[in-house]
Amino acid sequence: MDSRWDAEVRDLKIDILSGEKRIEVKAEAAERFKAELKLIRENFPGDVITGSLALNLYGLIRRDIGDLDIIIPDGGRYSGYDTGHRYRLIPNGEMLMGKRLGQISFREKKNWLARVFGKKPRRWQVDFFEQAEAEHRTFVFEGHEYRIQNPLDIIIAKCGLESLGWLGNGKWAMLSQDEHESREKHCADLFYIFGIATTNKFAGWRAGQYYIYPDFY
Repeated sequence: MDSRWDAEVRDLKIDILSGEKRIEVKAEAAERFKAELKLIRENFPGDVITGSLALNLYGLIRRDIGDLDIIIPDGGRYSGYDTGHRYRLIPNGEMLMGKRLGQISFREKKNWLARVFGKKPRRWQVDFFEQAEAEHRTFVFEGHEYRIQNPLDIIIAKCGLESLGWLGNGKWAMLSQDEHESREKHCADLFYIFGIATTNKFAGWRAGQYYIYPDFY
């Protein structure tokens, strides 16, 4: 898939294959997102974590997340998917990161005592993608073995999403407001992942729109 990040992806692949760069799930990141991991363990323990949560767990980005992204092999498992603003198609007609099914709201499970005297149960929007055999790794947290998509696959998909509308030579196709905001989020993530100084190389980024937390975890 062509994107305007091909050179950075190539260099990252070389670093990984040469052993110069190792990308592994960070214990402190898993602790930071333990509530999200608990929800996954209770509702889809054998499915594959992807998206922003996965990148956070790998330590490749450090920010809050708006929803959870999960790859499942059987789209018929649930009904009532909310498709919302669907991802646009990449040039070869395939949906990035597998077939997007849509979102479903899940609430954390609490016993009756916690429900009566504790905080109100949290809700998460879970965005589902259908893919029969997503390449993944495993990691163990609090006694459960989780599946998480290979980091390079997530990064490449994010590069494709960020590059939608890119015409080359500094030119962009007309994007809707939603598409533009989504592209900006992916772009900020990629500058962070590839270690590029945004103030020098991306004049179009509005300061203060994206926050990196020094003490995030």
